[in-house]
Amino acid sequence: MSNAVIGPFISPTRPAGSQNIPPIGIGTGPGSRKLDLSAVKTAILQAIELGYRHLQTAVSSFLEYQAVGEAIVEALERGLINSREELFITCYLPYHDAGPDFVVQNLRKFLEKMHLAYVDLCLVQQAEEDEPERSNDDNPFTDLMFVWEAMEKCQKLGLTKSIGVCNFSLKKLQNMLKFAKVPPSINQVGMHRFLKEKELREFCLANNISIIACSTIGGEEKHSDFTQFMELEALQKTAKDRTKTADQVVSRWAHEQGASLLLESLSKEHMLEILNILEWSSSQDD
Repeated sequence: MSNAVIGPFISPTRPAGSQNIPPIGIGTGPGSRKLDLSAVKTAILQAIELGYRHLQTAVSSFLEYQAVGEAIVEALERGLINSREELFITCYLPYHDAGPDFVVQNLRKFLEKMHLAYVDLCLVQQAEEDEPERSNDDNPFTDLMFVWEAMEKCQKLGLTKSIGVCNFSLKKLQNMLKFAKVPPSINQVGMHRFLKEKELREFCLANNISIIACSTIGGEEKHSDFTQFMELEALQKTAKDRTKTADQVVSRWAHEQGASLLLESLSKEHMLEILNILEWSSSQDD
């Protein structure tokens, strides 16, 4: 395996609180739920072998995190990694599992079943935009102040090195910083349409909140507007002129904005396709 491919992943370049996070990672998501445990495990092993060092899974999705856990064990046995410390492992608590009384309990159970002493990053997830009854900023899914206190406790107990949020709007982040003793180190958000949420990005940058770009970077996009965006003539022309795919152009742009990417496709071909973005610049000729 070429060091040119593996190198960027062993030498992380993105901040995540007091840590660094690899520039591109692999996350189990809706697509992986259509696969059996063996297929997910094989895909995660392929990702590690290709050089991916950031792995993300949900605390409550047993099939997914069992597959990730088994892949980590086998990767160590096969010498694909020398130690668990070479990996940056993220878990997230879906909004329905994020009750303040259960955050610590759920994370402890997750770590026990994964045979891990800690995760590098734990995220609490807000509902997605297509679930308005869950994502209304004026009616949070739970009392966020108490949820975040539980997240801070997880960090204090050493269960996670960093804590962050997922799908949080600008308004929710602004409210959160009024009471958070430990500010979130990460906001994981979708990056479709070249991430037009400029105000959100600027706020995160000003408050030392790093961004993980997810959802439309190599995943199964369910929003029709994203499909239309990917078919835009200007985007297709840029991709053609650079002999790249539209996914690569969007991913490279997000990378150059300082975001860490989360690929939600377990296809080996797609993993290799997105790896290629580290070898060229969207602003310079090859």
